Amino acid sequence: MDKITQVLFSDIGKVTTQYVEVPHQQLKPHEVRIAPVFYGICGSDLHVLKGGHPFAKPPVVPGHEIAARVTEVGSDVKNVQPG
Repeated sequence: MDKITQVLFSDIGKVTTQYVEVPHQQLKPHEVRIAPVFYGICGSDLHVLKGGHPFAKPPVVPGHEIAARVTEVGSDVKNVQPG
């Protein structure tokens, strides 16, 4: 298991952090593993936090806009490499 720190919009207007254990899964041939470097919080994330998003409701992990480094590639991946 890998342990990560997770930011969570746990309720309307409430942001918490927690340590979560996630299983380290074997990559499928067409997948890549990434190590996030930066997470962007955008307007839709703020709508969720304020309770105004039409379908996403807390609890939710924000930050669907990321910059990351590729750390591992599956056997069929030919167009990217670690680094």
